[in-house]
Amino acid sequence: MSIMGLTGLMNPLVAEERFGKPLRGRACSLLAHAYLRLANYKENPADELPLIKHFVTAAHYANKAAKLGFWSLAMFLVGKTLTEGGYRRSSQDALAEPRDGQSLEDSLRWVAGFAPFWDGFDRRQRGFMRRATLKPEDERIACTAGCGIVASRRSAMKKCAGRCPPHLKPVYCSRSCQQLDWRRHKAVCCRDAREEDLFALPTPDYTDDQVLASLPPEPPEAMAMLDENHAIMRIGMMDIPGANGFVTELFIDVPRDNGEAVRMYSCSLGADQMKRMKILAQRSSESNVYIVRCFESDAPDSEIISNILKSRPGGVLVMTRIRMGCRYAEGSRRVYRLRPSTRFNMETMRAEHAL
Repeated sequence: MSIMGLTGLMNPLVAEERFGKPLRGRACSLLAHAYLRLANYKENPADELPLIKHFVTAAHYANKAAKLGFWSLAMFLVGKTLTEGGYRRSSQDALAEPRDGQSLEDSLRWVAGFAPFWDGFDRRQRGFMRRATLKPEDERIACTAGCGIVASRRSAMKKCAGRCPPHLKPVYCSRSCQQLDWRRHKAVCCRDAREEDLFALPTPDYTDDQVLASLPPEPPEAMAMLDENHAIMRIGMMDIPGANGFVTELFIDVPRDNGEAVRMYSCSLGADQMKRMKILAQRSSESNVYIVRCFESDAPDSEIISNILKSRPGGVLVMTRIRMGCRYAEGSRRVYRLRPSTRFNMETMRAEHAL
C-alpha cells in the first residue's frame, strides 16, 4: 500500500467508524517507517540531505501509533534514529548502539503530545539494554526433556500443570516436548512425590526420530522448486504469540561432523522449528546451512534465493521474510542464521536477533 493509501486510513471523517485501533495503529507504524526511510541519507540521492520534516513526520506517526496502543520495531527505530541525531546506518546498528541524546531527540522529546511515543520507547530501550548486559549464565534454563533448547528467560519455558510439588516441576520448551517426556515424568507427577524419586527416573535420551515424530507436521509447501536445478527448503511456519514487544531469546547447539558446534540463536523462531532445523542440519550431507536475512517485505524470494545459491554453492538455504512496519503476528516468518563457530559475542548476537 502507498503512503497516500495509508494516510487515507487516518482520515478522521472515516477512520474511527470504519477501522479499529489495531489497523489504524499498524497503518501509523507503516507510515512512520516509510517517512524514516525517506529521511535516510543512504536512500536519498547523493546531492540531497536528510529532510528534517521527514524525521518529524515519522515521529508524529509513531506517536499516533503509540496512542492507539500499538508498538513495532519500526517505531523503535524511529526513536533510535532521533536519539542518534538523525543518521542511521542499519537497523542492527540502531539496536546495538547506546543513546547519545543529541539535538533531534532533545527537540522532540519535550514537544507537547509526544509523551506516549517516548514513554514506550524508553521502556523498550531499558528492556533491551538490560538484556544486552546479562551475563551468559543469567536466567538461562534448559528444557527438561533434554532436547537442547535453552532459553534466556525462565518465562519462555512452561511448567508442568500437574500435581507434582513446585520444586520438582519440570519445564518444557513446547507442548511436543511435554508430550514426549510424559511417559517418564508421570511416575513423579503426584502430590506426594519425593525428591529422591527423581533419581530413579531414566535420564532423558530421545532419538532424533522420536523428536521428529513428536513435532507438529510440516506444511505441504515445505519444499518448493525454484527451478529445475534448485529446491527451496522451508522449515515450517513460525508461530509467534504475544509478540507486541521483545521476544525471549532461545538457542540450541548443533553438532557437526568435524566436531565443531554451531549455535543457533533466535528470538522469533519457535522451539519446535529450532529442533527440526537442528536434526536436519545434522543429517545434511552439505557442508553448511545458510540462513539469510531479508528486511524488504516486497523483495521476491526467488531472486534473493537464486543470488545466494549462486554465490554459495553446496549449501542448504532457508529463507524467510519480515514486514518491517508491522508487529509480528501469528504465522509470521522471520530470518535466523547458523554460524559455524564455537565462540560467540553475546552482545553482537543479541543486537542481530533482538527484535
